[in-house]
Amino acid sequence: MPKKRIAAAALAVAAAVGTSVLSGAQLIPLPDIPLPGPPPAPMPNYTFQGPIEAKYAQTGPWATSLVEPGDACDREGNPCAIFYPTRLGFNAQTGEYGFSHPVISIAGGTTTGTTANPRPLQDVAPYEPYLRHLASWGFVVVLTRDGWTSTGETVSDAADYMVAKNDQPGSRFYRKLDTANMGMMGFSQGGGSAAALLAAQNPRFKTYLSGQGVGQLFGAILSLYLLDNPMSTGLLSLTNVSKGSIFYVGSTTDFPVSGLDTNLTYYLTTSNQVDKVMGVLDSYPHPTVLGNPGCTTAESCARNPYRGLGVAWMLWKLRGVQDAGSIFRQGGEFAKFQLSNPDWTMRLSNVQ
Repeated sequence: MPKKRIAAAALAVAAAVGTSVLSGAQLIPLPDIPLPGPPPAPMPNYTFQGPIEAKYAQTGPWATSLVEPGDACDREGNPCAIFYPTRLGFNAQTGEYGFSHPVISIAGGTTTGTTANPRPLQDVAPYEPYLRHLASWGFVVVLTRDGWTSTGETVSDAADYMVAKNDQPGSRFYRKLDTANMGMMGFSQGGGSAAALLAAQNPRFKTYLSGQGVGQLFGAILSLYLLDNPMSTGLLSLTNVSKGSIFYVGSTTDFPVSGLDTNLTYYLTTSNQVDKVMGVLDSYPHPTVLGNPGCTTAESCARNPYRGLGVAWMLWKLRGVQDAGSIFRQGGEFAKFQLSNPDWTMRLSNVQ
């Protein structure tokens, strides 16, 4: 059984059930079968922090489409799923053509996919509502089907793939993308990848969102037992970053993967030379980004903390939308100081 498959399976189990994957100094002999991800758990009744967040939590004005090209989009040979505004080059907010779409590259959570057997389509499906939501606000969103994004090379490759498509005559994306404004979002292991890419000062991405990302401590413990440690995020390198920006999101009940300790460590370690914001949800499940499986109306489905905040962050950083950015400033709709909040245990921002 390949080491990468063992490592992915071990981390998937740990993230799903919050228990140790360690057994003495030995790898746990997991069966070579696809492991189901954690079932979506009902979320608390999320309250928008204000009207701006609520606006961006609603479906945007662009109709969306999905394409899954058959060619490889990263160095490991994985294909990608691409969510995009159906009328590429059209600004649905102004009714004019000539619009260039910013690109968001996505790192999903750990799966048991391998190079020979990449992240299965049924594992992409849970992300579809959120990625379509991003596309409905004018972004082109690319998800590599790498189930082990580690330090983020394949996520960066997926962004390079979109740059190539923008330059390729005959591509549906030809000269339709704003390749100078590319962002990255990662969830679970992919959230650790976001921190790693920022620490490495990856030249492709202007900004990052780390959603319930695997922390350095958990990754360091894991590295004692996994021969190919994937979570070497270069945490100390975050102290020296001078470009980019990042929004960290975690949950109090996400220990040991992405609790208050993990996100506070990430936030405090990240240099004050860049914009950084942190929010730690109170008692939300690990796969919060996937949404509430019990929602039945557009309004209830929109009440996912990642929807409005993720769109607002990317609109601000990739398109310069000022009302979106205002909520992250100290005293803003999201980052304002409150002694108690039904959804957020802690929120921090260095944005003036």
